[in-house]
Parts: sequence; structure tokens; C-alpha cells
Amino acid sequence: MFDGGGSLSSRLLLRGWQTGRARKTAMFACAMFAQPIALAAQAPSMWVAVLSIGLACAAHLGFSVSVYALPGDLVPRGRAVR
Repeated sequence: MFDGGGSLSSRLLLRGWQTGRARKTAMFACAMFAQPIALAAQAPSMWVAVLSIGLACAAHLGFSVSVYALPGDLVPRGRAVR
């Protein structure tokens, strides 16, 4: 299964990017894809509005994946509190 945020950051990590930079780049890309939601109310048809809302929801999911994975990537294993 492909989700934009998780797969994008994973691909960047496999290409040798630093962890923080890869995750933040994926988060930025997802944030940009969520912007068209502002135009959904003025869409010319219902299906354009549905696609716009769907794209925004997918971008939100990708952003969430990266936000939840970021602390686990940046905090060393021995430093986490149990």
C-alpha cells in the first residue's frame, strides 16, 4: 500500500538523506497537497470538490505518519523514558 508521506520519507531515507530532513521534506510536501481544500467550496462540480477533499485527507494522513515517526527517529534508543 502506498501512502504519500510515509513512502516519500522512506524513499528519501533509502537514498541517503538525513532523517530529519527526509521527514520534514515529506511533511512539507503533504502540507502543500492539503492546500487545495480551500477551493473545495467553490468547485465547479461535486466530484471536483470530492477529489479536492480526498486529496486533502490523504495529505493529512501522510503528514500524520511523518509527525508520529519523527520523535522515534530523532530520540536515541537509550534516552527514551518507559
